[in-house]
Amino acid sequence: GDQLLQQLLLTNMTGLTGLVQFNADRNLVRPAYDILNVGGTGSRLIGHWSNYSGLSVSSPEILYRKPPNTSTSAQQLHSVVWPGDTTTKPRGWVFPNNGQPLRVGVPNKPSFRELVSVGKGPDNVTGYSVDIFNAAIKLLPYPVPCQFITIGDGSKNPNYDDIISRIATNVCLHALLCFFDYFASHHLIFLFFL
Repeated sequence: GDQLLQQLLLTNMTGLTGLVQFNADRNLVRPAYDILNVGGTGSRLIGHWSNYSGLSVSSPEILYRKPPNTSTSAQQLHSVVWPGDTTTKPRGWVFPNNGQPLRVGVPNKPSFRELVSVGKGPDNVTGYSVDIFNAAIKLLPYPVPCQFITIGDGSKNPNYDDIISRIATNVCLHALLCFFDYFASHHLIFLFFL
């Protein structure tokens, strides 16, 4: 491993992506990236980024010959073409005020209550998995009201049939917060959107 790393750090060549060379701090020398607008069946170049000049419509190779200019007014890109072949930025998804909450199925399990624990009532759902889910929801740029729906009776671990019976009895779930034990010391946490 160390020998391979040392050999890679000695690399000094120009490849398809440009110069490949590392400095004493193990960082790429003059890294530069193309910024692509991907849509439909293709893509188009809208600019470049380098740590020397920031965002620019000019190639970094050209800018390396000039003094660095990282002012915000110099940070320019060509227009992005959004779905619908428009350059007007879409306003994004707006959650309606009268909309239904996101219904998230939560297993009511007797084991591993640190991960998911259901108290009295579906509004009293706690645990690490729930905290992670709530933190992710808070990162969204719009409000998403959530309603946790418990699955299982709390005396035995819920199974696939419990989930299907919830769906069959018209308790519609939009997402399912799952926790699986696959070994005594290993756990998986999933969020499925149905």
